[in-house]
Amino acid sequence: MRKVFTGVLAAALLTTVLPGAAIAAPQISVKDGVSQPVFSFADAIKEKVFVESSLDSDGDGKKDRVAVNLSRPKETQQGLKVSVIMHASPYFGGLLSPPLYDPPPTGDADPNTSRDAQLERSGARAAARIPGVPAAPNFYYDNYFVPRGYGFMTVDMAGSRGSEGCPVTGGRSDVESVKSVIDWLNGRAKAFTADGKPVKADWTTGKVGMIGVSYDGTLPNGVAATGVQGLKTIVPIGAISSWYDHYRAGGSIISTGEFFDDADWLARAVLTGTNKDKCAQVVKQLVDGQSRATGDYNAFWDERNYRNDADNVRASVFMVHGLNDWNVKSKQYADWWAELGKNNVKRKLWLHQGGHLDPKSVRNEGWVDELHRWFDQELLGLNTGIDREPKVSVEQSAGVWKNYVAWPDPAARTVDIGLENPLWFNASRTGDEPTVRYTDDPKLTDDQLAGDERTAKSGRVAWVSPELKQEVRLSGTGRVTIKGAADKVDTNLVAFLVDYGTDTRVDYSKGEGVHVVDPVQQICPDKAVLGDAAGCFNKREYNLHTAPYEIVTRGWLDAQHRFGLRKQVALTPGKVEEFGIELEADDYVFKPGHRIGIVLAGSERSQVNWDATHATMTVHLGDSYVELPVVGGKAALGF
Repeated sequence: MRKVFTGVLAAALLTTVLPGAAIAAPQISVKDGVSQPVFSFADAIKEKVFVESSLDSDGDGKKDRVAVNLSRPKETQQGLKVSVIMHASPYFGGLLSPPLYDPPPTGDADPNTSRDAQLERSGARAAARIPGVPAAPNFYYDNYFVPRGYGFMTVDMAGSRGSEGCPVTGGRSDVESVKSVIDWLNGRAKAFTADGKPVKADWTTGKVGMIGVSYDGTLPNGVAATGVQGLKTIVPIGAISSWYDHYRAGGSIISTGEFFDDADWLARAVLTGTNKDKCAQVVKQLVDGQSRATGDYNAFWDERNYRNDADNVRASVFMVHGLNDWNVKSKQYADWWAELGKNNVKRKLWLHQGGHLDPKSVRNEGWVDELHRWFDQELLGLNTGIDREPKVSVEQSAGVWKNYVAWPDPAARTVDIGLENPLWFNASRTGDEPTVRYTDDPKLTDDQLAGDERTAKSGRVAWVSPELKQEVRLSGTGRVTIKGAADKVDTNLVAFLVDYGTDTRVDYSKGEGVHVVDPVQQICPDKAVLGDAAGCFNKREYNLHTAPYEIVTRGWLDAQHRFGLRKQVALTPGKVEEFGIELEADDYVFKPGHRIGIVLAGSERSQVNWDATHATMTVHLGDSYVELPVVGGKAALGF
């Protein structure tokens, strides 16, 4: 049971004093260890300021000014000092519709069609693939936290909505534009009203917590990596820690399915700011810098790799990610989590069964309570008891959560499973050695690659374990290593880890795994009117379906990057070489009676772009194996 603490009186209950005596400043009210909603959101001060950053990213000869909209209790005019919760985003101005190109229906690019022609051809289809982002979003967190004695602010990232400058897809000016606002809150930067009057943040403690989903959660990672003073905690949800791993995987070009696979495309999509006509050269530098032709990791991507600066992080981190998020993939949280751990950063982790989602869509009551206590402890200094609770919570199936002391599970052991096992259903032999062979076929869908595992298909090969005798949990990052020879100088490689066994599962093929229960039924923060859009949202539940298998995780490799990501090295056709395919991290439970499957193929059109080589790969099974992080080690597998 949580320990109960009795706090000071709320501002609304100020003690009566004699005429001429000093009036005590309003205070935050605390009950049961957490701040209470005693301040009026309706009466809160709403203001807009423009913070001067240190950069001139649009090259107009003036430092970029960053637009900030904030709400704070009116009692801050009477001496109340508040900490700030910040939501920074490039999306508040909506998304433009720059043209993008889609793979033709066959999954192959036309080699006679120029990139510019492909862009023009598919421009009409672009709008249908751009997720809707409202120009004036309604929030839940401001309605919830301002009454509890917090300031809440939205920040327009450089180059978006009311801000000057140019967006650079995770680069320096993105991060600096948001960092400058924290500097202003701590007296290290200047800010002005719309008519140019200087304005100071004399109402704040200077303590800041950042929160957001996707790009909005990525900005907290980037800002924390600067080590800026005043940033006390971040809550990155479905967030990027290395932009290379968002757009590339093992050197392969990755398409997220929502945003196109070029960093410049996203920058042009969010370029809604006041000086957008000055950003053409900046966007061109993104085009030139991202090494799309090779997929190489270079200085462009190194600037956008926040893991490099994990040793700068001073803020605590409450990380949240969907186990079925194939937009911002699990490597983003797994590698960031590991780097933060190496640097002794205070951490907490939630992994849920949804896709690219705010957890209030999948576990609202538990999430809001947890977030509230986290912010109260980290920003207000209250003893909420959250430090005494397990560090990690994992939703192992829809609605079933388990807590752990660490992630990956300390009991997980890397288990090597040789792939010479005879349960390859289309194996043959080259001399005395068993082999399997497939030909890169970008027309195959995920279902065609993973389904009908006992059926031979020329575009993939599949291996299946014996039935499991007991529950098997994976926790961490796996790897597939194959010895093989291609008949061309290049090829893509993809590996699936599959759970074969009919079961009720979360269907994340639409709606990121959830649906609205009732369009009328809404969840609202304190004092909000039911049905009022401000701060309310529709209750959601998981999409559930019965399916014979699930793709647990997957990994990719451009074969020319087999020696490293910084430089391509062409294959020698027919030469047997080793290829290591790192799987995306996961936490997954295989049930008794199910079977573990490995699928190998070339292209995967749902994730990897359509620049297929149609190479044939011959895999030598005697030297090929998979490494899985099994809780309990080899004994837990039972085979």
